[in-house]
Amino acid sequence: GGIIGATAGKLWMFGGMGIFVFPAFIKPGSSLDMSFYGAIIALVAGFVVAFVLTYLFGFKDPANKEKATNEPKTVKVIDKNRTQEVASPLKGKVIPLNQVEDAAFSSEVMGKGVAIEPSEGKVVSPVNGVVTTLFKTKHAVGITSDNGVEILIHVGMDTVKLEGEHFTAHINQGDTVKAGDLLVEFDIAKIKAAGCEVTTPIIITNTGDYAEINPTAKKAIEQKETLLTICG
Repeated sequence: GGIIGATAGKLWMFGGMGIFVFPAFIKPGSSLDMSFYGAIIALVAGFVVAFVLTYLFGFKDPANKEKATNEPKTVKVIDKNRTQEVASPLKGKVIPLNQVEDAAFSSEVMGKGVAIEPSEGKVVSPVNGVVTTLFKTKHAVGITSDNGVEILIHVGMDTVKLEGEHFTAHINQGDTVKAGDLLVEFDIAKIKAAGCEVTTPIIITNTGDYAEINPTAKKAIEQKETLLTICG
């Protein structure tokens, strides 16, 4: 973290996991700079330091410690009969997540969900909760519901490169919101004219906490209609 900060590293988009995150440190439309090289240096430094410290001081096997103390292992119980709904933050055409061109979303590495091709440039809150993340570029919003569901609404593909142009935020990070509250407005025509898609993934980023996440069967949806049903 210190090395990436010292080299002014910036994550320009959502990337994959492991080594696949490094392309996300490359500024769109420019050559490699210290933002990218700093991330590489941080990786190497982290590997070397961890290796040296482990070699010098060793480590205790958590499995052996658990066996020695004979402590019971905590198992999370998922209740498949408990369900909650996430409303649609957009009006438009419903698209399965695996049909989104961006692999970071279609592979579901960031979580399960669905995408919408919006017909109106307004994003409303899908739940009662708190705005936990608002990107400076205003193209993506993270909300945690009162029941603990973590939702990411990412307006468009590669819209981070617009640096907030054609987006207007009506909330701030940390705000408490109700389902249906206006979060962000965006100009569909101008975003498309700038060469970006407006297909918007809605992702449950803490997917692992739930047994099932089922998208609506509807092909077209209105704001506030049920988009995702979460079980467990």
